Order: sequence, then C-alpha cells, then structure tokens
Amino acid sequence: MKNIRTLCLLLLTVLIGGCASGPEAPGFAKVQAPVITPDANSGVVYFVRERAHTGRDFSYYLHEGEAVVGVLQSGSYFMLKAAPGVHTYWAATDVEKDLVDVTLKVEAGKRYFIEGGVHVGFWGEHPELNEVSEETAGQILPDLDYVALTAAGAARAE
Repeated sequence: MKNIRTLCLLLLTVLIGGCASGPEAPGFAKVQAPVITPDANSGVVYFVRERAHTGRDFSYYLHEGEAVVGVLQSGSYFMLKAAPGVHTYWAATDVEKDLVDVTLKVEAGKRYFIEGGVHVGFWGEHPELNEVSEETAGQILPDLDYVALTAAGAARAE
C-alpha cells in the first residue's frame, strides 16, 4: 500500500511539473532601467507586473504582431517607445485559446501603462493584461525590477 501511495505521489508531481509553462530563466535579466521619455515623435509604453505570491514562477512573453517586445515575471517591468498610432500587445500560454491582448491608441509625448497579471485556472496559469492609470502604475513601480529580454530569451520565444 505504501508503494502505491509513493508511486501516485511521484506521478502527481511529474504531471503538475509538466503543466508549467512560460519562459524559464535565463530568457531575461534584471538590468539598470534605461531612461526612455516620450517626445514629439513617440509615446512610451510601460509594462508592469506587481510582485505577488500567486503565479510568482509564471513568466510570459509580450508581443506586438509577430515580434517579441519583452517578458514579464512577478515583480518586474519594462518599457518601450511606440510610434503614434494603434498598437496591440498580446501574451499567451502554449494553449492558443489563452491569448489575451490590450490595444492602445498611442499619442506622441504621452505615457501608457499596461499591468500584467496571472489568472490561476484549473489547468494552470494564464496571463492577464489591462491598461491602468499612471497613478496606479506609479504605486507599484518603485518596488519592481527592470527586466530586459536576452538573446536566448528572444530565440526561445520565437
């Protein structure tokens, strides 16, 4: 009986571990945040993800079209310049139906903030994306680490 219980526990551990998805380190690195400011020709989009226990080991890539623009993990942020116009950023797990996106109409000289999160479902974690105010983002930004996508991370995401 003890052997059956041990075998079931081992099998459950393998199954749960096999369900994890998202990028693994070293796909991104904590680095000094660059100085990126909006100007007459572009806006700046911040992607922030609050430090949280739920989903803390779940990271996901952010895309615009087919291009990978960054990665979010618990307690991280990154930013990028965006030309004026409509931009749609998306994230997904390995399951195509889990795709989530957010669309912004970027104006030159302005800042935009997208908060990433994690929804824990029956079969695993799923990314969430929502536009938030500068005030909301400003409350969590001081506690976040700036992350940059590494060459290995960009190659893995494709």
